[in-house]
Amino acid sequence: MACDSCGSRKVYCDLAVPTCGQCEKSGRECIYRPPTLHLREEDVVKLSSSVGELGSTVSELQNDLTHVLHSVNSLLALKSDQTSSKQIISNIASTSEEKLFISQKDCDLYLTDKGISIEFRTENICFQKLRDLLYSSLFTTSEEPVNSENDTALVPTARIPVYTQPSFLLVPLYNAHPTIYQIDPPAFAGMLENGDIMNQLLDIFFTCYVGYQIPCKEAFRTKFFSGGIEPFLMNAMTAWACKHSAVFHGMFLGSGGEQAGEPYYQLARDQLSECMFDRNDVDCVFALLLLYGYHVGKASATLSCRRLPGSYLHLGMATQMALELKMHVAHPELPEEMQETYRRLWSLIYFLDALAVGQTDKPTMMIPDHAITVLPQAPLSNEDVETCARVQYARCRTDLRKLFRKITSCMQFSEVEISTIHDLNIEIDELRHFFDTEVNHISPNRRVGAEFSAQGYYKLSIDTYFLKIQLFFPMTNTSHQENVDIVDARNICFDSAQKLLHLVYMDAASNSPWCLYSVESSWTAAAVLEYFHREGTDEQKAISSQELAKLKGILLSSNLSRHWPMAKLIEYIG
Repeated sequence: MACDSCGSRKVYCDLAVPTCGQCEKSGRECIYRPPTLHLREEDVVKLSSSVGELGSTVSELQNDLTHVLHSVNSLLALKSDQTSSKQIISNIASTSEEKLFISQKDCDLYLTDKGISIEFRTENICFQKLRDLLYSSLFTTSEEPVNSENDTALVPTARIPVYTQPSFLLVPLYNAHPTIYQIDPPAFAGMLENGDIMNQLLDIFFTCYVGYQIPCKEAFRTKFFSGGIEPFLMNAMTAWACKHSAVFHGMFLGSGGEQAGEPYYQLARDQLSECMFDRNDVDCVFALLLLYGYHVGKASATLSCRRLPGSYLHLGMATQMALELKMHVAHPELPEEMQETYRRLWSLIYFLDALAVGQTDKPTMMIPDHAITVLPQAPLSNEDVETCARVQYARCRTDLRKLFRKITSCMQFSEVEISTIHDLNIEIDELRHFFDTEVNHISPNRRVGAEFSAQGYYKLSIDTYFLKIQLFFPMTNTSHQENVDIVDARNICFDSAQKLLHLVYMDAASNSPWCLYSVESSWTAAAVLEYFHREGTDEQKAISSQELAKLKGILLSSNLSRHWPMAKLIEYIG
């Protein structure tokens, strides 16, 4: 730019002293006018479009981006004066100490005593790349900035390798159903004619089938015993309750859980097949989901999924029927109880679909999330506190599985964006905060008398650390990963595994029934600790050994230690 008095040309930055040097020597007054910078109309349109696409993410960066745009415009104005980038850096450095922190293909990021300075090599500004560049520093663990030895050196900050698929941590079971020993065929058919036994089975169903809480339970109980419930639904419920109570609650001694419910499972399946194509209603959807839960629990001794295809069909038919009923959208025209029935059944379908996809190679049958507009399930005003706690637990568990699905989807490639890791990590922390502060009947500081509160809170919190491991462990390289300066995946996983097992210990110490215990989470933590027992520091090896021994002791003392999934986990730890 030219001095208005003497015509001398000199490059100025915004912080430069307003003299040109020539005027000082001649004694004349120097009239300095800082450059007026303008964005072209098409640039404004382009930037507005980019901001609109980024939505809420960019709104969090508005203050930083304002400064960044000023810097970019200044550089472009100076560049138009045919001044080389080397001269620009030299003049800026004369007034502000500057260090090259990150160098990428499209831009360089500098740390100065005035803040962050970003130099772009093109007139096209990509907000996604800018966002990745800024987020990369959030995961940096080293105190010293990364310096470039030459102008062409690049630091890979935008993406990070994925070494292992997250699904390797999963077990193809989410509950320990079958027994380890062979049982003779059941001889208790007449026992179920006993009203007391049937009442006990119904109580177990209401308490332990947490995936779906039947609205107005007492009215349902009356209809159940008066014959007002569809036979296929009654038999499906009886099958599930018999198997569950035999395995976890000591009923039907001398018969296994699978054998105890098998006659009712077969009867319910036959009855449902005769009528489900003539009618689509909530009873059919619910019965299909119960048959799915009964069938998928038939684990083999090798923990294989050889019985999954049959159960997968039950889930598929339930999903299609729910879509025909449009359970995924709001229905204000229906009574409140029926609306809530739709919400709860749809939440269960979403959860089971995400579970099946995460633990098998089966494709999802779920519609895109943006097409799901129904509100989350919520307690009804006439439900007791125990039911309310279970409803809120089921809602939170579905939220966890939604995030589980997102993580699995993002981590299936060889590399992942650092900004994606950052966003998913924030979502996990937000869910944990939601459990701690917003859920009335689950959160530890806001419990209102439900016995299930502590048990539900422990299990939800365990799952948040399970998600942390699912997200970060695939980025852990067995050959001492090279990206510790960007994402400290090792320490995050090690810390999460310890916290997860601490919650398992607390849950066990609270005398929580083992019928809702998930083998999956403990197996995941054990896999992480086994890794550090081999690959960690001496301190990590010692801690891992102690934690694994403690977990094994707790599992051996449980009433499930003889069941195949638990026995396999104990064997793995040993």
